[in-house]
Amino acid sequence: MDYKKITFKINLLILTVVWFLAFGSVALGATGDAVLQPTKTGDAVQVQPVTLSNPLGVSDINTLAATIINNILGFVGTISLLLFIYGGLVLMTSAGVSAKIETGKNIIVYAVVGMAIVFTSYILVKFVIQGITGA
Repeated sequence: MDYKKITFKINLLILTVVWFLAFGSVALGATGDAVLQPTKTGDAVQVQPVTLSNPLGVSDINTLAATIINNILGFVGTISLLLFIYGGLVLMTSAGVSAKIETGKNIIVYAVVGMAIVFTSYILVKFVIQGITGA
């Protein structure tokens, strides 16, 4: 397995999902403003407003950022749970082979370190945003 290619593909997928969550409403033109749509009835042309709804259901950037961060944390939590289970299975099926025991331990340790980094970064980002916005 080429882990660099796999890591690149996963990072690209995550970046694409975050990009469309953050800027999807702009790309699709869903601003919620009225767009004037001309219609012709007989000899006169009438202009009727057409409204576009907001598909995300949020009105400010703070709520959008909180939603994205919560979704990412849920995804990371799921990945870490799967890594804990996989590391445990590697340990249980090692049959005394020291290389497999080390691999299982490393998987679990790296999952814990990754979770610590993610939650620390979440706390730091939340602290900075609260300091900037005063909320």
